[in-house]
Amino acid sequence: MGNGKIEKLVMVIKKKLHLIEDFLTKNNISSDQLVLMKSDASHRRYHRLYNQEVSMILMDDQEFINLERFLNVANILKEINLSVPEIFKVDHDKGFVLLEDFGRETFNNFIQNNSKYDLLYESAIDVLKILQDADLPSNLEVFSEKRILDEVQIFLDWTLPYYFGETKNQKLKKDFIDSWSIIAKKIHSASNVITHFDYHIDNLVWLNDRSSFKRVGVLDFQDALIGPAVYDLVSLLQDARITVSEKLQNKLKKRYLQFFKGTLDEFNLIYDCVGAQRNTRILGVFARLKLRDNKLSYQKHMNRVWKNLKNNLKNPELKDLADSYKYFIPEEISKLNG
Repeated sequence: MGNGKIEKLVMVIKKKLHLIEDFLTKNNISSDQLVLMKSDASHRRYHRLYNQEVSMILMDDQEFINLERFLNVANILKEINLSVPEIFKVDHDKGFVLLEDFGRETFNNFIQNNSKYDLLYESAIDVLKILQDADLPSNLEVFSEKRILDEVQIFLDWTLPYYFGETKNQKLKKDFIDSWSIIAKKIHSASNVITHFDYHIDNLVWLNDRSSFKRVGVLDFQDALIGPAVYDLVSLLQDARITVSEKLQNKLKKRYLQFFKGTLDEFNLIYDCVGAQRNTRILGVFARLKLRDNKLSYQKHMNRVWKNLKNNLKNPELKDLADSYKYFIPEEISKLNG
């Protein structure tokens, strides 16, 4: 990095720290320590703020993209009694939100340090029942056919150049989207519950001092919408960052099916439709993070996502869709078990 870029970066950091200091001062909050937390793939940044023995989370929505949506969804989830962080202070102009700190025991951290963790996943399934039994709010978007196809398009725009270095011919790409148009109708028609839309172990915190489904602290819910009942289940079981054993997947599906409103055949079809769509989008996003943003840490998960996608496409009712992927799966991926 050249000296000019370094100086510019330092100026940006100083400006941001000044804005944070101003926000805290205006709200009469003193900070003994401010620690930048590990960032995700979004534009948001999080700081853990220490004040003597009390800690809070400062969310910095730099682009002001999701702030109002975050506050809206937080209110929706709080009204149905889910454990979401308490909101202490908001600066709409600067994009700052001061939140309750749920601590460091994310599901991911717990799983990495404990051999027995089925209870966490079972409690996460119970949260889905609360979401799906809730009345539909009028101020959430619906998972539309257009959005479904737009997300599939990310695969064509980024995953193909990532693997092939070229874009393949337009006829193949048109056939691919045509096949997806049929599936998009199925997914959209099944969109009738509140969906977190990013429901995986990095966004769930184990709150051991609470009981029942409230032991699951829910984070990063700003992308919530009205979607298919199985969407969050797919996110949890076909996690892009960790492999959930087949035994545990089957156990959790059985628990979920106790409150699924439909037949087993209907469940299997919509599960694989949603899984195929979600995994296709994730492959596109991970490739984009590498090619456009030079973020390399997501590449190590791509084979896992391919395996999940290939498993979804094994559904006999998705044969035509599976055929449309034939020219888009790299040779090394076709050899993966999945």
